[in-house]
Amino acid sequence: MNSARRRLLGIAIVVALLSADTYAAAPHSRVALLGDQVPDLPAGATFDFFLSPPWIDGAGNVAFAARIRGTGVNSITNGTGIWMGLPGSLHAVARAGDPAPGMPGMVFNTTSTQSIQLSSSGKLAFHTEAVSSPRLTFIDGLWVGAPGAFQLVAKEGDAAPGLGAGVTLVSFANEAVNADGRVAVAATVKGTGVTSFNNTVIYAGPAGSLQPVAREGGAAPGRPVGTTLTSSVFFGHPGIDGSGRVSFAEGLTNDPAPSAHGFWVGQPDSPQLFAYNGDPAPGFPAGVKYDFDGDSMSMNRAGLVGLLGSVSGSGIDPANAATIWLGQPGALAPAFRAGDQAPAAKVGTSLHLFGAPRITDSGSVAFAATLSGTGVTAFNDEALYFGPPDALKLVAREGDPAPGLSDTFGGNFTEWVVNNSGQVAFVNALSSARWGLFGGSPGDIKLLAITNEPFDVGGGDFRNMFGLTLNDQTSRQNEVGSSTVMNDSGQVLFHGYFSGGTVTDGYFVTTVPEPASLALLTAAALLPLRRRRRNR
Repeated sequence: MNSARRRLLGIAIVVALLSADTYAAAPHSRVALLGDQVPDLPAGATFDFFLSPPWIDGAGNVAFAARIRGTGVNSITNGTGIWMGLPGSLHAVARAGDPAPGMPGMVFNTTSTQSIQLSSSGKLAFHTEAVSSPRLTFIDGLWVGAPGAFQLVAKEGDAAPGLGAGVTLVSFANEAVNADGRVAVAATVKGTGVTSFNNTVIYAGPAGSLQPVAREGGAAPGRPVGTTLTSSVFFGHPGIDGSGRVSFAEGLTNDPAPSAHGFWVGQPDSPQLFAYNGDPAPGFPAGVKYDFDGDSMSMNRAGLVGLLGSVSGSGIDPANAATIWLGQPGALAPAFRAGDQAPAAKVGTSLHLFGAPRITDSGSVAFAATLSGTGVTAFNDEALYFGPPDALKLVAREGDPAPGLSDTFGGNFTEWVVNNSGQVAFVNALSSARWGLFGGSPGDIKLLAITNEPFDVGGGDFRNMFGLTLNDQTSRQNEVGSSTVMNDSGQVLFHGYFSGGTVTDGYFVTTVPEPASLALLTAAALLPLRRRRRNR
């Protein structure tokens, strides 16, 4: 066989292997499984229940909160904690019973819930309760920092920064942390002049230097005098970017517009209103106004915003109302609109409705959409898109073949994440009623894991995985420009649920494979080298 035929045969073999119908899960690493031995504790101490969604940082470290039980564990004094590290190298970084930094004589208390946030750089923020010894005094606190170097940001009973004498902090929620450790957090306050209509405040800044950003009942920046912010389901979920800019959404009272709602972004002392229900819709004729809800905004580290909403007014109907705007705050422009030709679809197939967009640092946008028009049925009307706004690509569409399987994609693109390397990961309910986890880049999507097939939880222990989820928290703002379960190296953190013996669940990390084209070229390039070695 001549060398050219050998190379062609080798390439054909590689292609066949890459395209083979296989149920094997992608290589993955176990982070923690309920029932696992807790690292650094006596034999018999095990993980009992996960208290928080897991997070992954840029280096692949995973953080999560859990309840533990067994040898040496007391459910009252040391039964919960936060663990962090690479798969196979976890350590407790804040456990009930450990000294609470910045609170002399107090230790972290065992709690039934735990809120944590992990930045891309590995900075961890969390709020929990500290307790005295004997157990007479309980104080809420907020901490931030790298493991082993946590700083107390603020605690219950501290004077509420910027609110005057007699007002103190009570509790904390929905903290966000950026790469250098600055936080944004919602706090409740009490004291002089505080009522149930003004007791929630968004603060931001480094440990020891928090500033008030916005207060329930306070003046709404950019709106008529007398308009005030009102607490809503979205208020108190701030985001913070690398420069310390804070973003938040809020409802309003005493405003001339009905269903008043707005988005603000800016430094803590100068948040700017950039989008408001009832305002003229950017990029539309006079008289057309827009509307949106508080969970529909994304912002990247450069300040580029993606905003989902709809428009109303002359010439607008349900078939062309939904819109996604892109741009810097104050300079938004419509990028995608219901009725537009759907990318990678037959002529006459239109975008119809959108999910909230996400924006990468390069300005690429991702969103799920429903379709209408030519050839569209109830079995192929949902799709996921990702790419530059002027060159958007199809990631997956309901009814299309699912790679690596004989299934087709179902119509439920609700769990998905993207990173700044142009990769996407998503969970989908397939035509066989199984759930699959997929990842890759548009045009090169791979199967990463699937339910109702044997899954190696570690060491050749195969179990049936009956459920999986990404548990992504990106829609809750957090660190602007960062996914909570997929980093820029393509590592994906997922939560699997297993039967077979004891029903249990656990966290695992897998990596999006390299593009098939790259693998093919690499394999082809190696063939001459192998031939030369044989001829030596």
